[in-house]
Amino acid sequence: VSKKWQAAILAAGVTFNIIFAWLILSLGFMIGLPTPIDNDYGVAVENPTLTVIEAISDSPAEEAGLKSGDKIKSLSFGEGQILSDLNLENTSDFINKSQGEILVKIDRGGEIIDFKITPNTKIEDDRKLIGISMDMIGTLSLPIHRAIYEGGKTTFDIAYATIYGIGDLVGKAIKGNPDISQIAGPVGIISLVGDATKLGFVYLLTFTALISINLAIINLLPFPALDGGRIIFVIIESITKRPINPKIAGSLNTVGFALLILLMLIITYRDILRLF
Repeated sequence: VSKKWQAAILAAGVTFNIIFAWLILSLGFMIGLPTPIDNDYGVAVENPTLTVIEAISDSPAEEAGLKSGDKIKSLSFGEGQILSDLNLENTSDFINKSQGEILVKIDRGGEIIDFKITPNTKIEDDRKLIGISMDMIGTLSLPIHRAIYEGGKTTFDIAYATIYGIGDLVGKAIKGNPDISQIAGPVGIISLVGDATKLGFVYLLTFTALISINLAIINLLPFPALDGGRIIFVIIESITKRPINPKIAGSLNTVGFALLILLMLIITYRDILRLF
């Protein structure tokens, strides 16, 4: 088998993952994906709702239990101070002007849950916050040709963000300050799948595409035991016109595999600590 075919075969799995994610996201856009109203299709986004994008680590919101994807239905505090017609600006102002504990009513996958949260000024000295990023998220359904385009564009955006994140992680590791707090192993992924399932089918579709893209990018890394590492071997052999010593290749793959297993064990341990 020629070196070009060897490289093509090794890259086939990565290509499949990317195409699979593209198809999944395209299907999602046809069915109706959660989408911010401040995008190119803003006017076409239906039923926008103020939604939690992320609960900041160690913030009052995270400690209370708010999660990404929670839809905020209303806020209240004191005697009759209620806000139900929510947008980004009036919600931030309401939280800042609140006195003491506020009641946050959210919709999580159809289940209405109340959270008691006390805003503080630890994040910003001059403003009370509960520690969430949020946006007006609605449902965007597109015709098939636009769905395919948006599916491809979103696949590219996720792939770019993944590559940037890996680059940032490697850069910090080289400087002696690795941060794996945002990396999830098998246990963490199972937990996230459960959360996505509770939020609805389209969230599960999006999460599936995200995992597929991440697998593609990670597998393409030029690291022994991964397809990217094997592609590097093929390139070296094509340049030198001779095969790499099998013992050297085997040793590199063994060391690479052992390091990957060690990293996975560390991440899994951290995932378990997060759960308990």
